[in-house]
Amino acid sequence: MTGDAHWSCRLAPYGLVVAVVAVGLSLIWVRPRFDYLGLAAGSGAAVAICHAVKWRTGKERYQLLAAAFAFMPFLLALRNLSTGQMAQYVGAVLIVYEAGLILLACKICKWISHNTEPNAAPNDGRATPLGNSEGSERDRHR
Repeated sequence: MTGDAHWSCRLAPYGLVVAVVAVGLSLIWVRPRFDYLGLAAGSGAAVAICHAVKWRTGKERYQLLAAAFAFMPFLLALRNLSTGQMAQYVGAVLIVYEAGLILLACKICKWISHNTEPNAAPNDGRATPLGNSEGSERDRHR
C-alpha cells in the first residue's frame, strides 16, 4: 500500500505533463465534447479521493470504488464519443486525477510516514527499540 501511494505521488507531475500535452495536441484535430469533459473531471476527482482514502485507511473497498468511478462513466459515454473524443475524455480524467494527487501529496506522505514508522515514539515521548525487552523492563521500574 505505501509503495503504491509513494510512487503514484512521485510520478504524478510527469503524468500530468504528459496528459496536458496529449489533450492539448488533440484539440488541434478533434472538437471536444465539453459536457463529457465535465463528467471526466468529476470522475478523475472521485478516483483521486478514493485512492487517497484507500491509502489512508488501507481498505481495499476504496480501490474498487475508485475503479467504479473511473470506468462506469467512461462506459456510459463510450457510445456517444468518437475515437478522438474518447482519448480526450481519458486525458481529462488523468489530468484531474494527477492534479489531485499533486495537491494531496503532502497529506498522503504524512499519512504514510505516520502509519509505517515501526519505532515511532508513543505519546509519552519515549521510544523502545524493537527487540529490546530490557529497555521496557527498565522503564517499568522507574
